[in-house]
Amino acid sequence: MDVSDFSRPDSVCEQGGELYICGNTPDTPPEPEVEAAISDLTAGFDEDNNQIIVSWSFPEEEMEGVTFTVRHGVNGEQMSEVQSSSDQQFILADPARESTHSFEVVATRNGQPLDTAQTSVEIAEAVEEEEPEEEEEEEEEIDEDLVDEEDSTSPEDGDSDSPDEPSPPTDDNESGDGNDGDGNDSDDDESDDTPEPPEDDDSDDDNDE
Repeated sequence: MDVSDFSRPDSVCEQGGELYICGNTPDTPPEPEVEAAISDLTAGFDEDNNQIIVSWSFPEEEMEGVTFTVRHGVNGEQMSEVQSSSDQQFILADPARESTHSFEVVATRNGQPLDTAQTSVEIAEAVEEEEPEEEEEEEEEIDEDLVDEEDSTSPEDGDSDSPDEPSPPTDDNESGDGNDGDGNDSDDDESDDTPEPPEDDDSDDDNDE
């Protein structure tokens, strides 16, 4: 079939490279609407600073005239309003320990509610830590006691380091052994001074006869 001579009738219209019967062309699909909703609502406990941080997200293009109201309750009790602003964060300082903290965030525009979201966080009992200063003081007291014990057990000055002094020489003449300086008895000296008796001359004369 030869279509080279085909001419489009006036009742046929073209849109986006496609042919339609005029009057029945599809409408351009509208852009998807952004939902004005709260998302990513979280509540976390910051133990170092002892506070609960609540944060959430909201579409930026829907932020005009929006107010966020935050309510807070403990252990299922009735909630009370704690903040109303355009901020997307709330901080609760010094929260009660051993409790469950619940939060509700309501987004409104011109007094009309847009969305509501809830979350909660449980806080355990605080763990008491010993103060390091007290431990240091105890260690110092122990060190001082050890030093005192070492001082009490150390020898007196001069007893261990000083050499033994030589004993003075003894005088032999003063000793009671009766010996003089040469080691001889005094009685022997007296016997040496006794004269010998004279020889008998008569014995010689008798022998001559």
